[in-house]
Amino acid sequence: NSVGVARQWCGRSGKTDNCQVGIYMGYVSRKEHALVDFRLFVPREWSHDKTRRAKCGVPQGTKHRTRHELVLEMLNEHGAALPHAWIAGDDELGRPAEFREKLRKNSEKYLLAVPANTLVRDLDAAPLPSTGSGRPRKVPYVRASKWAAAQPEKAWTSIDVRDGEKGPIVVQVLKVRVQAKFST
Repeated sequence: NSVGVARQWCGRSGKTDNCQVGIYMGYVSRKEHALVDFRLFVPREWSHDKTRRAKCGVPQGTKHRTRHELVLEMLNEHGAALPHAWIAGDDELGRPAEFREKLRKNSEKYLLAVPANTLVRDLDAAPLPSTGSGRPRKVPYVRASKWAAAQPEKAWTSIDVRDGEKGPIVVQVLKVRVQAKFST
């Protein structure tokens, strides 16, 4: 009987599970961090179940919005008041090319994880040899997982993100310009 519970992707467990999903906006500086806003994601199947919504106290008129719409709402409400260089999110947030495009159109820089099967083109890679005619050949798109595995070990940097339930959460990062293939 908790609001928004459904079988859905759960970032905390890293799998599809019966859970609630919260969308959080945090502000992080070199010295401190703070939670600025949050929204509870209400899955689409809750949209038409008036009995279930009433039982859990969901206000009338609450409409289903995607996780990405919730993020954009919070950015529109708070982004101008919070000077920032970029935003970050997990692979569920980075999955849709349309969302990344909206961020670019809003002049937002971002660091979003993407699923391993996302096709990317390395914009900093050496160009392919010319075939002698036509336009220069571009580096082909490859799966993000394959591209990442091909990067030299020394190119990666370890960053201690935060403490987790099972110890520190450490991620491997590298800064390279890539273009994700737009798909619908």
